Amino acid sequence: MVLLVLLFECMALEAASTSRINETLKHSIKGRAETLPDDDNLLSDLCDAIERGLKPEHVQELVNLLHVRAFGVPRTEKRRCVITGWGAVSPLGDGHNMWHNLLAGKTGLGRITLFDTTTFPFKMAGEVRGFDPNKYLGKRAVRVLSRIGQFACSSYVMARDDAGLRDENLERSRVDVMLGSASPYYGDVQQDFINSPSGWREYEPTLDPLIILRLFAQSQANAVSLIAKANGYVATISTACESSITAVGMAAQRIKDGYADVVITGGGDCQLNLFLSRCLAVTDLYTKSLDPLAVCPYDVNSSRASPGEGYAVFILEELEHALERGAYIYCEVLRHAQNADNKNVLYSMDKTGKSWGSVLGGACAGELPGCVVTHAPGDPEIDGTESRALRIAFGSAVSEIPVTSIKGAVGSGMAAATAFQVATAAMILKKGIIPPTANLNQIDPMYRDMLIVKSKPLIKNVDSALVSGHGIAALNSALYLRRMNE
Repeated sequence: MVLLVLLFECMALEAASTSRINETLKHSIKGRAETLPDDDNLLSDLCDAIERGLKPEHVQELVNLLHVRAFGVPRTEKRRCVITGWGAVSPLGDGHNMWHNLLAGKTGLGRITLFDTTTFPFKMAGEVRGFDPNKYLGKRAVRVLSRIGQFACSSYVMARDDAGLRDENLERSRVDVMLGSASPYYGDVQQDFINSPSGWREYEPTLDPLIILRLFAQSQANAVSLIAKANGYVATISTACESSITAVGMAAQRIKDGYADVVITGGGDCQLNLFLSRCLAVTDLYTKSLDPLAVCPYDVNSSRASPGEGYAVFILEELEHALERGAYIYCEVLRHAQNADNKNVLYSMDKTGKSWGSVLGGACAGELPGCVVTHAPGDPEIDGTESRALRIAFGSAVSEIPVTSIKGAVGSGMAAATAFQVATAAMILKKGIIPPTANLNQIDPMYRDMLIVKSKPLIKNVDSALVSGHGIAALNSALYLRRMNE
């Protein structure tokens, strides 16, 4: 475990300055020497090297050494990861309809219909309406899969077709599935509770035996791997609301490190059920308004966020693999960074923005992003903290970086929302157009130094895009994408 921690820390430093390299490694190595066997001199050798002063050109050598020690194989050099297809089931429609509706400034927020909200403090959400899984899946899959399972598998089918993937193109053992989800799916549990004569006060043999397959968060990755006939690594990443960003970042690393040629990644959640919504209601995170325009990130009249649901799946490929088959390439996945605020046992947010800012800056590794697709759910406290994080990461240059938030259009559907953010960033880089921040009318003075896209799309070719995410357990995440030249 120590070797893995050091490996990932060193990989994050490959583009860093000499002072940051030595300061970071000195801190990370402190106290770890005793965790390795007595005859293992690796950490003590590293300490000696840092005392002499490691230089940037030494970090690559250190990464390769740690990679051999951790995995038993050398790191594969110069492998690059690109997005070649994506699909989505969203409150704004299926697939690329979501993108077109974002550009049009539409919102998918509305009154919740999936359960009775009479006694709930919030009654509005980014609910997926009019979705027909039969367009993408066979009858048996539709019958067996849960609502979120249908979302995930349908998104995969759209992504596969968008990428033009065919079975003959793939070596199945080199195809991974890595999806993100903040929570298990409780919709079927809710229905069983409603149908239970005893109200769950006693065991009843009428329980649907398939419910256990639908409940676990891992179920979506399993279902997608079955449909995709993927025989590689299959995993579910759960890091709260930013799960999809981390899933894409880790999927890209699988390709860069040579363990896979194709990874099916992304993520989503369905939080619109009695059980999970009841738990979330006590957090007081969501607006009590029934006006969809009330969820307006960066607006002086912003109330709070709105829950949501949905899914987005991406096809990630090693660059040469994609070029050999003539794939349409949206963008390159460059770097991912993540950390935790770690303030207290209640997972309180670091309102200074320092922790979040270090993640944003770390993902960009000294570069200025061409634009930022922000987390900004419409909650003034969270939006304000993220704005401070952006200033910490990029200083006065924040006034030159276009910023947009999509949460007023799709809601804050946990891992679904961050997956939609990644799709938005990929389309921005490919199409050269930045959607407006949904529902934004009058920018709050606290954001006066930021270049927030409002009212209409911004026509602008940018070379890179940063996706910013934050999890309810005070986790921060960022994904840095770069435009591919034709």
